[in-house]
Amino acid sequence: MKVDRQVLRSPSDVVEIREKLNKRLNGSLLEDIFVGYNQYDLANKAAALSLYGLMSLFPIVAILVWATTMAGTPDEIGLWVSRFSIFLPPDFAGLLVGEIQYRMSIPNEKNVLLVIFHFSLLLFSAGSCLRSLLFCFRQMGGADDRIGIVGIVLRSFLFMFPVLLSVFLSSLIMGLGSYVAIMLTSSLNIPWMLSPILWSMVTILVAVFLNGIYASSLIGHQVVQLHGWFGSGLAAIGVTIVTIGMTKYFSMNPSTRELSGSPGFIINVLLWFFACSNCVLIGALINVTRRKRQKRAQANASARRERLEEDTSPLPETEPEHQT
Repeated sequence: MKVDRQVLRSPSDVVEIREKLNKRLNGSLLEDIFVGYNQYDLANKAAALSLYGLMSLFPIVAILVWATTMAGTPDEIGLWVSRFSIFLPPDFAGLLVGEIQYRMSIPNEKNVLLVIFHFSLLLFSAGSCLRSLLFCFRQMGGADDRIGIVGIVLRSFLFMFPVLLSVFLSSLIMGLGSYVAIMLTSSLNIPWMLSPILWSMVTILVAVFLNGIYASSLIGHQVVQLHGWFGSGLAAIGVTIVTIGMTKYFSMNPSTRELSGSPGFIINVLLWFFACSNCVLIGALINVTRRKRQKRAQANASARRERLEEDTSPLPETEPEHQT
């Protein structure tokens, strides 16, 4: 019996395919995004944001836990944590549950002192993270206004409050949305729809949050605007996909956490932060690249119209020469 075998392509065919692919991508939006990613060195900036974000993780969790434990009874807090934990990697969710259990076991006086201490740490670590993010956004947006050292520190400090407020409001919205989604899916007898509904809500909230961050006036006067629903939506979808994917990966490989212990938790969270930081920066880069391409297209169209007008304009009449 004869078996048809696929003929391997020759090196010339591979070169031809690569040349066709290069021609197709030449001048495309995807190529401009790749060029901008390397131009702004977003890989190293995402790594810096991941490190600063990891430094900010423990104080911000402590502050959010303190605010949460002051908001209701232990049963209500446990229900809120169980609903919110499905959106986080297992290690991060375990950290959140353990922190809440510890906070509820100590007196309020000690809680207040710990919150003051953690808020001081947050000013240092999150301030560094936001300054790095601020400089990256200013570079991509071509911010032309000059700010001194005092202005940088002040803007980074002010930048922290809308971020914390957005996180707190998003948590409240997710708590209410989770309750509505649970009641709706239970009444319609479609429990399998609960997870897609909740993840869709998270994606929408992240898109709104990122678009607000991109449009913040604290970044400075942006020559090229960073905000836009297209890039914000893609960044939010990327964050959601990364979170779901890494959660599945960690759940399928529990031995990595058991073997490495606490260092493994730090590595897992650092990888998650790095992937999410890339999504956030690429979302802003997509908006910037699209606006630059629009301006370039408008400039080229204007130049073509000017050349067309010059070609079609009548020549000036010359006076006849008189013979003497």
